[in-house]
Amino acid sequence: MTERDHTPTAIIERGKCEMQVHPLNILQMAVQSGNIDTAALEKLMDLAERHEANEARKAYAAAMVGLKRDLPGVLHKDKQVGFESRSGGSVRYSHTTLGAAVDAILDHLTQHGFSHSWIPNNDDKMVRVTCRLTHSQGHSEEATMSAPPDNSGKKSPAQAIASTNTLLQRYTMLSLLGIATADMTEPEPEEHDPDTVDSKAAMHGMRVALDLGYEKDAIEGSVGKPMSQWTTGDLEVLRLFLRNEIMKKLEKCKTVSDVKEIGAQLKTLNLRGQEREESVGRYKSKLEELASDRMREPGEEG
Repeated sequence: MTERDHTPTAIIERGKCEMQVHPLNILQMAVQSGNIDTAALEKLMDLAERHEANEARKAYAAAMVGLKRDLPGVLHKDKQVGFESRSGGSVRYSHTTLGAAVDAILDHLTQHGFSHSWIPNNDDKMVRVTCRLTHSQGHSEEATMSAPPDNSGKKSPAQAIASTNTLLQRYTMLSLLGIATADMTEPEPEEHDPDTVDSKAAMHGMRVALDLGYEKDAIEGSVGKPMSQWTTGDLEVLRLFLRNEIMKKLEKCKTVSDVKEIGAQLKTLNLRGQEREESVGRYKSKLEELASDRMREPGEEG
């Protein structure tokens, strides 16, 4: 028998026939011979363990190829969801439930030697879920995701955690398997409670107003309370105030450069929907008015 260093197997030559010997067999023969010291024994054990781990990884990869061939590429939505938000609005969307996702893939998993499990690990602020996919030969892979509790609708604290936990279970499993669902785009966040004090947003709103040239006292006066007490609803009042003031400046503009400066100020307000359409319309109308006046001015032709 000849031994080759750094290889997982030994080669036994018998004439023209070669037979590979598993590292565990080498380890067994070495122990039975009694002529092996502790250091050599540890190396052989490490060699056997690495060989087993490598074989398990290869078996996992080969089984995953077969599994991918049988799994559905996309899971369709099976549930409609609707609820009232805390601000009084309504949220409607459809999605693939965890039960439907598991039902669609579980038989395929077991047929190819796979099993799955979820490991929760929550703290005071975040819900964390790890999905572990294990093959029958011992190799496993994991995917971990985290998110805050889902406080949408009128959920209790326990329901908020359970809702996020279910969502993360679904996505960690699908991430490991490389499957998409027809609802991968989650529903838009619900509107913020207008009575919620948001200090970070309030500081941003104040900074925008100051950059536009307004004094702090005038800004707080337009809202009706000091910045430290501004709620989400108050920030909308401030946005409307600034937008109206900017529109007044727009009407007084005499040059194209002045109008363009007003346009830059409007962008800082992040206007949406009808407010944005109306503001953009008035901005364009002012530009066209100035261009028309300029063409009528004597001495400008040619």
